[in-house]
Amino acid sequence: MKVTKKVILLSLSLFIVALAGTSTYFFWQHSIQKKRSEALSTTDKSNTHFNRTKIQEIFENDSLTRKQKALMANNMGFQLYKKNRYGEAIEYFEFALDYDNTFIAAHHNLACAQLKEDGNCRMITAFHEILFELRLDPSRKAVIANDSDLTPLRLTKAYTVLHDGFPQSDSLLKIMLIGRWYKMNRRAFEPDIHFGSNTRGTFSRITKTGKSEKIDFSYYVIDRIVTITWLNESGQIVKKQLQIMYDMDRMIVIRDIEGFDCWSEFNECDT
Repeated sequence: MKVTKKVILLSLSLFIVALAGTSTYFFWQHSIQKKRSEALSTTDKSNTHFNRTKIQEIFENDSLTRKQKALMANNMGFQLYKKNRYGEAIEYFEFALDYDNTFIAAHHNLACAQLKEDGNCRMITAFHEILFELRLDPSRKAVIANDSDLTPLRLTKAYTVLHDGFPQSDSLLKIMLIGRWYKMNRRAFEPDIHFGSNTRGTFSRITKTGKSEKIDFSYYVIDRIVTITWLNESGQIVKKQLQIMYDMDRMIVIRDIEGFDCWSEFNECDT
């Protein structure tokens, strides 16, 4: 049988396509397995109580869909949560969201576990999980409002604005201002600011000699602008203006109008 040049070229093309597809498949399998191993290795180091065997069984069970794996990881995390093992529960909820980032219950459970584990340093991440939950399903607002495990989060200024809207009057803004505000992107010894209810407040700063200096100031609010004044060492009045903002992450931020410094109600904590 005579084989034409066209037939030979066609056969060669099909062989190359098949070879490329096989290579791609094995490369994909290798990449997935590598990612799984790295994730398990990282988890094992970060939490010695985390059950590596159980989560590995989920990873390696190719008969399960991603949503099924997410459900299993979330359920195991919830069982740990009920036993007050919040650090371990967080790991499972995070794995669940790795499988399915639209899993509303996992976002909610992760927020609760983070607040239980460290309500001070993890408040901001818990708030972001709740935001994600509401973006996926706005009707969850009632669930969040009635979950007792989220009580610390509901007491924040950011949640109040999320629930009731941003204050439109200076008098309401002044009320919202009361309390401690943490320096964002903090470098060593940078000051937090505390606003009192009596139009007075304090902050600390580092002098040229490297010493911490406490500054007492008075303040007032006009058109969302906070003006603070204090006396320097020479007895001269020093004035600084701050702006109250609602940023893209739905957080209340105080920004130095003349500089780049910002303060938030959430403590970023040193890591």
